Amino acid sequence: MLRTPGPTLETDRLVLRPPQAEDLPAWVAFSADEETMRYLGGAQSSSAAWRGFCTVAGAWSVRGFSMFSVIEKATGRWVGRLGPWMPEGWPGTEVGWGLAREFWGRGYATEGARATIDYAFDALGWTEVIHCIEPDNALSRALAARLGATLLRQARLPAPFDHVLLDVWGQSREQWRGRRSLLRYLREAGGHCVGLNAGCRRRERCAGAGIRRIPTSGEGRIARDGDELPMRNPCLPAPSVSAWVP
Repeated sequence: MLRTPGPTLETDRLVLRPPQAEDLPAWVAFSADEETMRYLGGAQSSSAAWRGFCTVAGAWSVRGFSMFSVIEKATGRWVGRLGPWMPEGWPGTEVGWGLAREFWGRGYATEGARATIDYAFDALGWTEVIHCIEPDNALSRALAARLGATLLRQARLPAPFDHVLLDVWGQSREQWRGRRSLLRYLREAGGHCVGLNAGCRRRERCAGAGIRRIPTSGEGRIARDGDELPMRNPCLPAPSVSAWVP
């Protein structure tokens, strides 16, 4: 049997690869679940799900990129699909996501989206990544914010999906790389605060990455792109600690 061409990406817990024929039963079950498909066009029959599956798989040959199937490393189970998506007439270069409901709440969408945004910017050469989200889809809005995206504009999808005015979240390649670079720096610094007081030379760098400080008490944490790290703040008198947030 022919295999869908394309790269394979790996994260700590996931394998991301182009959809293959063996994914179809799980894809059909995913597409039939009303809650899962609430903001993805509604539940689909098996024949409609087959057409959607072939569209996503075929885009790898036609466009050279498409969404990946998400596979759980520990079990080999199909988790969902996410990644680059830009059909004809789309509002922009999107990284989208949709996971089977039984895998919600595990951080897989954030983990997979990070990897595919890196892929979109580094391998595909995109200069902006967007996420088209219905205004009342609170879970996807929260995920977009964790990824560092902000609300940019509103738009409609091409027909026959143009009945809803969508919020378009997104960020530029420079914004994404700036945030990722800062997070790596914080990890290497052992989670120490590196620029929160007024006299710190790194203050502008942190502000440019869209990070602000909220005074807290007790243990502090850094929250950026869905990561949380313990943090001590040597720039401020004890017992002040701070939380880094989008």
